[in-house]
Amino acid sequence: MPLSRLTPRSSRTGVARRKSRAQSDTQRHLHLWAAIRNTREQLDQWDRQAKQVDTLFNQHIVPREIELTQAVCAVTSQLITQFSSEALGIADQSLLGLWITDNLSSLQNHPFADDQLTISLGDRWRQLLNKDGPVENQLARLARLRSYEKSEEQTDYAHAEDDQTRADNKKKRDEPELADTIKKLEDKLSVEHLFRQLAKVLHPDREQDEVAKAAKNALMSQCLKARQEKDIHALLTLYCEHVDELPDDLNNNSHTELVNALETQLKQLQIELRDKRFGDPLHTMIIERYSSSSSADSEQRVKNHAQSLDNEIVAANTLASQLENHDGLLDALEERRAVEQDRLAINELTGM
Repeated sequence: MPLSRLTPRSSRTGVARRKSRAQSDTQRHLHLWAAIRNTREQLDQWDRQAKQVDTLFNQHIVPREIELTQAVCAVTSQLITQFSSEALGIADQSLLGLWITDNLSSLQNHPFADDQLTISLGDRWRQLLNKDGPVENQLARLARLRSYEKSEEQTDYAHAEDDQTRADNKKKRDEPELADTIKKLEDKLSVEHLFRQLAKVLHPDREQDEVAKAAKNALMSQCLKARQEKDIHALLTLYCEHVDELPDDLNNNSHTELVNALETQLKQLQIELRDKRFGDPLHTMIIERYSSSSSADSEQRVKNHAQSLDNEIVAANTLASQLENHDGLLDALEERRAVEQDRLAINELTGM
């Protein structure tokens, strides 16, 4: 009785290993393309959110923020004028000086304040602090300290900006080279060849079951669309999912190069997403504050903030008018004193 012709065990093991390696390579492609698609979707989503919020913010918030800072400048100007009044006692003058210093510090750090107007107010204030009185000397030291802290922040920001500029320049140099590498490797893949191989596996006429036939109809529609658009990514993903092996068009070396290039592309997309989301803290704060899955909800958030800014503008303009006379100044100082006392009480409770 003749022995049946079986594939030698070593050959079967080799075939199994090659198949396992091909499946592993397939999974690497799938994971990389899935991650790249997901990152691109996140980038697109962030861009859509940013565009929507930026439009609303520039329309409703920026003009009001500018108007508010102008009103605060008017208040600060009145405070500086009243500081030199001989009718003020030392306690009131000290409180007034702290109020002026706080306002100037807020204006210096505000992104929408008029720089020239803020500098002009700061110059007026420093001229008053050239006096020799004990209150003025104390306030002068405070002003110099704030000025030093501001210059340190600007220096740190300048260094960070230089580092970011160098990183951006390197990214711009690397991107064309990476894109060219991926294009050359993907050019080795034939759209028509992939489509024909997929059609053999996914053609709905091969199915008797109506449910399976409908599913393959949908898949073939994807294949036809990808073929028409020459979308090699979509075709290769479908190929890897349904043929379960790598195309013959790629040899081992070129496949490894393509995987490495895709990994680099994914890393760059992730860096781009991180830079967009966290590169500008102010912009990130604005997007997160107003963005919503509902455009109507996002718009309502902006309008609510705009209304609160309108209230602050009215209050600041009213205060500026109040500070034009001595009695109004004394009333305002009483209110300010209550604010400072509350602040001191909170600092004591929190240990700050």
